[in-house]
Amino acid sequence: PDARRRYARRLDIWDIPTGRTLHVLDDYSHYWDPAYAGGARINSNSWGTSDTTTYTLKARMHDAYSWTHRDFLILRSAGNNAIGPLRSEAVAKDILSIGATLNDAQGETLADFSPIGTTDDGRIKPDLVLPGDCVRGPDISTPTSYVCLSGTSFSTPLAAASAALVRDYFQKGYY
Repeated sequence: PDARRRYARRLDIWDIPTGRTLHVLDDYSHYWDPAYAGGARINSNSWGTSDTTTYTLKARMHDAYSWTHRDFLILRSAGNNAIGPLRSEAVAKDILSIGATLNDAQGETLADFSPIGTTDDGRIKPDLVLPGDCVRGPDISTPTSYVCLSGTSFSTPLAAASAALVRDYFQKGYY
């Protein structure tokens, strides 16, 4: 019974769009608290609001939550505006903002849509880049075919899955 309670929630999914628009609550802890209470310790977000290089209230909310829940890792997609700044949430200091590379053999070439640069206080973002260009997935219009999609929204879940493997490694004491 104890083990089942401990692992009762392994995956917590929130659907926040309202029709074709994104309806985001003003206080992000409304998303994080239920997941944290259920045992989730890694939070992957492939959405965000306006692009900026400024340390915003939204970024501060992320940092405040990370500071008070030090075992909770928040990952944010950096956005898809190569010539512009990052999503405002991705500017946070105590989270991982994720950019995208090409989906090639080395994964060392930054995707042309992935933002990179410095924040207003001089930090370099994104923190990590992973393959996010031409990620193949099922085509919802034709159940027997696949489609190629690109964006930092595809590299962020890959980073979250990698973080889960690293977390598991350390929790099992293999270090």
